[in-house]
Amino acid sequence: MKIIKIIFFICFSFLINLAYAQVFEDDAMLFLGINAEKKINDKFTIALNEQVRFNQNISNFQQANTTLLLYYKINKNSKVDVGYNNRQKKELEDYYSFRNRYFASIYYKYKIKKITLTNRLRYQTSTYTDKDNSNSNFIRYKLSVKYNVNTKIDFSLSNEINCPLFNPNTLPINRNRSAAELTYRFTKKINTEIYFMFQRKYNYKGAPRRQFIIGANLNFEF
Repeated sequence: MKIIKIIFFICFSFLINLAYAQVFEDDAMLFLGINAEKKINDKFTIALNEQVRFNQNISNFQQANTTLLLYYKINKNSKVDVGYNNRQKKELEDYYSFRNRYFASIYYKYKIKKITLTNRLRYQTSTYTDKDNSNSNFIRYKLSVKYNVNTKIDFSLSNEINCPLFNPNTLPINRNRSAAELTYRFTKKINTEIYFMFQRKYNYKGAPRRQFIIGANLNFEF
């Protein structure tokens, strides 16, 4: 019953995001990523993620991201990570800005039969080269539910909120993401993810922004 309530909450959040009445700037985007993981031992795993993003109704290259992560498994239900992300973004003024981000997360999952519930709480801090090296700090909470359809396919729903820290001039929630994802396993160590994400940005310069995102990832384990 608890799992059903959580699934309902995520679906409800998704619909509320779509139906929220406010003046927004709308855009369609495409995210493409490739991820590689290497298990060092029973406790540690290292991962490298590369992603490119296109905006302006998928007609314009927007940014590229490189992320390096180190996971530590606490037990079968819990793990933590630390990571670094570098972003190169094409700005409207036709120059590239750079962002360095550092983060740490804790995960807890609960599994019952074919359903897996995962909570992720992340703290991140970022510096920007085009903002007088100013920094920003966020707490990000993500709740996801995955259903194992069969040996090849998983279906997932998720909702994530970003909450800025130490900044009284912004709204309590900076961004909200709701997503539906389908995972297909080619082999035990190779899979692909295809997803649709709806994202709202509140503290964006000018009008708040809504983004309709189609994404795909190719994942490898070594």
